[in-house]
Amino acid sequence: MIYLLHYDRPQHHAQHYLGFTDDLDARTVRHLNGFRGRLPAVFSELGISFTIARNWEGDRKLERKLKKRKNGRKLCPICLKEKHGGVRRQSPKTVRLPSFAAIHHNSHDTGMTPGMLAASN
Repeated sequence: MIYLLHYDRPQHHAQHYLGFTDDLDARTVRHLNGFRGRLPAVFSELGISFTIARNWEGDRKLERKLKKRKNGRKLCPICLKEKHGGVRRQSPKTVRLPSFAAIHHNSHDTGMTPGMLAASN
């Protein structure tokens, strides 16, 4: 599966991260902890949260093809919505994720896993 992260605030020119995984929940937790990619690590260090804006079925070959385009904004339904005045050209499911601190705190209090918490928000 290929996924696109949309960060709430841009860092210099970057606001998106495109990646590949077989387990999106586990990869999301790793990104929240600052692992798996330099860009997600920087955003994590700065406390900038993200949304899983879109995902595609596909392999690493498609991921490379999409990354080479270097046009995360054109692939992102959040950015397209902003650009086109609230009208989305695409309508994939967007999942808001809490900050790592909230997941860490809530998972101890409720017994829920980070994936369960993310799905409930």
